[in-house]
Amino acid sequence: MKAVTRTTEELDHRDRTINRLRETTGLRGKIDAMCCYCIYDPHQKGAWREQVANCDDKVCPLFEVRTKSARRKT
Repeated sequence: MKAVTRTTEELDHRDRTINRLRETTGLRGKIDAMCCYCIYDPHQKGAWREQVANCDDKVCPLFEVRTKSARRKT
């Protein structure tokens, strides 16, 4: 498996996104921050919301309450 090296800029962006979400009031921000922490990879296609919406880890306790796409896929 090829090791992926992340630049400081990518890590800073990811950390800033997680911290911004975590600092919002209510549970929604905390859930989004945890999902972002778990699955978001700047090297992959899509923003953190898209990656979280496409998560298929049905064992995760946050699976049912994660951020989902507003559009329905047909």
